[in-house]
Amino acid sequence: MKILVVTFRFPHPPLKGDQVRFFNQIKRFSENNEVHLASATKKSVSEESMRIVRRYCKGVKVVRVSSVWTLISSALDFLVRGRSINEAYFYGEKFKRVVNRVAQNVDPDIIHCCMVRTAQFGFQFSGGKTSIDFIDALSLNLERKIEQSSLWKRWFWRTERRRIEASERKALEYFDHSFVTSEVDKNYLKEQKIRNEPTIVPNGVDLQKFSPAGFDKRASRELIFTGNMSYAPNVKAVTYFVEEVLPLVRKKFPDVTFRIAGAEPTRAVSRLDQHEGVEVLGFVDSIAECLQHATISVCPLQSGAGIQNKVLEAMATGTPVVATPIAVEGIPGGEDGVHYVVGDEAKEFAAHVSDLLTRSDFRIRLGDQARQFMEENYTWEAQVDKMLEKF
Repeated sequence: MKILVVTFRFPHPPLKGDQVRFFNQIKRFSENNEVHLASATKKSVSEESMRIVRRYCKGVKVVRVSSVWTLISSALDFLVRGRSINEAYFYGEKFKRVVNRVAQNVDPDIIHCCMVRTAQFGFQFSGGKTSIDFIDALSLNLERKIEQSSLWKRWFWRTERRRIEASERKALEYFDHSFVTSEVDKNYLKEQKIRNEPTIVPNGVDLQKFSPAGFDKRASRELIFTGNMSYAPNVKAVTYFVEEVLPLVRKKFPDVTFRIAGAEPTRAVSRLDQHEGVEVLGFVDSIAECLQHATISVCPLQSGAGIQNKVLEAMATGTPVVATPIAVEGIPGGEDGVHYVVGDEAKEFAAHVSDLLTRSDFRIRLGDQARQFMEENYTWEAQVDKMLEKF
């Protein structure tokens, strides 16, 4: 089978959640199929990343979309033509020509579109089957964003959400196959009264890379947050934690430290290291090693949707996780107090962190149970095979 994968971001290096998911899909697809990739990118792609992706793809086409004209064109599409910013930015003429040319030359059996941002390419494809991986319900993500935005931003996000919702509905009606990462996202999309229900395909974890370290190798009082630090929900999460939760923990444990590991920290994130006990690491060579050294992984997300790679990766390393309900809502089968601990308000969240810092036996048990849960349910091979069964 020939599969044409269309992404709005080059899948390597797999630093962001969508890159991790799509890179692992491409790897698994390629084992018994011919894979072709057409990818937009805001940044230049390194020779090393291109070389790695070409191991799994017979053909790779990349289009730069980052330019002043792209921004102006997207704004015009939003204001005049009624298109969402998320779609307009990645649906420029150059990228359309490239995808169409690849589709004509390759004649794929299926086109696999990565998120609603690339759905337009599936709508115009008529040579075979169509597939879309939403990852999460972007309209749900935006709905939560509206609730936490200032008044002057709400008009924009309401408009964007409405247009994205319309595109999601159209995609669910049009595409032969669709996928999301969690029951929450599936149920939200079902409320749009769509004809075709998406299939749940959670994210996976590289269990060899994200493996547990010995208990004696962990710090005694080190908290960690991992993720792309230019992503707005992550920025909000660490800011909230440093300002609202960490001071409560440090009252009981003055020597506790909080490390923020992840690429592209915003200025707001970088400034957080001015707080006592906070260290902003930025890009690190190995997130796995950071997790293996930490005492507890915290995930105090206030917004967002879908399954959180940062939680899965921490669980895979046997690192105890304290998370908000939003952060774990996309993990089917996960149990509070068994695989992670859930805290909502700042005082409750801080109390759970403090409890784990006090009780080493509970930390070890929680970490061991989380690792076992990952081994039984979250390998990438098992997850991607669920897609291939549909193809």
